[in-house]
Amino acid sequence: MDSQVNVCTSTMPAFALDDCLKLAANAGYQGVELRVHDNYHISLPRLYYQCDEIKRRIEGYKLALSVYNTYYGMTDACAIDTLIRVCQRTGVRYFVSPCPSLARETSGPRLSKRLSFLPTSTGESRWRFC
Repeated sequence: MDSQVNVCTSTMPAFALDDCLKLAANAGYQGVELRVHDNYHISLPRLYYQCDEIKRRIEGYKLALSVYNTYYGMTDACAIDTLIRVCQRTGVRYFVSPCPSLARETSGPRLSKRLSFLPTSTGESRWRFC
């Protein structure tokens, strides 16, 4: 079984997004983990309003948009809700977010309930903690 090999654009902070995509395509990667950051590649507000265009841009390089990678914490409800909406609109099944100890966070149970609507066919959640 072949696995898709992705490049994370966070490994190329000095490059513009199109340069990252060109390098990834030329290096033989099949997919992209797109860094969502105000100072690199694309900000969350811009992604929210231009997600379809960004996805087409990435696919124009024959790459799959596989993951959104962000610095917004899991306790930032507004940012996480926005990422969920972007995932729904673009069909991206995963996003990566830093996660504090949810055992100490009062938002943990509420957050888990909010994210649970992204199940896989086996019932697993389609998000991961880092």
